[in-house]
Amino acid sequence: MEQVNGAWKKAFPGNPIDYFFLDDYFNRQYQNEQRFEKLFTVFAALAVIVSCLGLFGLSAYSSYQRTKEIGIRKVLGSSGGSIFILLSKTYSILILISIMIASPIIYIVMNQWLSGFPYRITIGVGVFILSGLPYS
Repeated sequence: MEQVNGAWKKAFPGNPIDYFFLDDYFNRQYQNEQRFEKLFTVFAALAVIVSCLGLFGLSAYSSYQRTKEIGIRKVLGSSGGSIFILLSKTYSILILISIMIASPIIYIVMNQWLSGFPYRITIGVGVFILSGLPYS
């Protein structure tokens, strides 16, 4: 910095040098996005936890109401897998419908948000397929 300062004083005597580091500039530029990322992560985690608790409560209540039916099916030779499919079929359908509704909305919102960056990526269909895969 002393060499640059000396060269500046030789080339432009009487003018003060105004410098900054590029990494500080980039950090300030993306500081809002980093804050948004932290906030979004916290609220997304809370939403997932609350939805999982709600889904668990609904399935527990449903299985409690159908205890006699499950017992009869088990006595008649039904396997544990078929009983699980019977109990989770309605919730799986609801989850798939919610994925189908939310995917286009998320695609539009994310494209609008990403258009504000100079170097942007495109969101492919594979992202939505992978995100919905564990639920189906």
